[in-house]
Amino acid sequence: MPDLSIKVDKLDNELSVAVIKLKGFLDTNTSSEFEHAIKKLLFDGVVRIVVDLEEVDYISSAGWGIFVSEIKDIREKDGDLKLVRMIPDVFEIFRLLEFDDIFEIYDNVEEAIKKFK
Repeated sequence: MPDLSIKVDKLDNELSVAVIKLKGFLDTNTSSEFEHAIKKLLFDGVVRIVVDLEEVDYISSAGWGIFVSEIKDIREKDGDLKLVRMIPDVFEIFRLLEFDDIFEIYDNVEEAIKKFK
């Protein structure tokens, strides 16, 4: 069973941005770990979040569901969640689900952070 590793970096700048770097599979078995990471950031007052998907090989409907369910809370707190560096297979599903109407995607972390300004 593939795993998911999650690394969270809170950037010490005026924007209070956090970068979540995921690696592996985001599915039914691992989505609760991702949800917990986002909820902890929100609890800590961090509402500007970049999710780096460069090393994510697969996202199931349960994984995509976490993004959709958390974006409302984040935006209600005047924050946002931006996605970066999706591999082509993940991006294809993202587009099929028409999530490009909901989420902004960027080529790299730095570009996404600049858009918070």
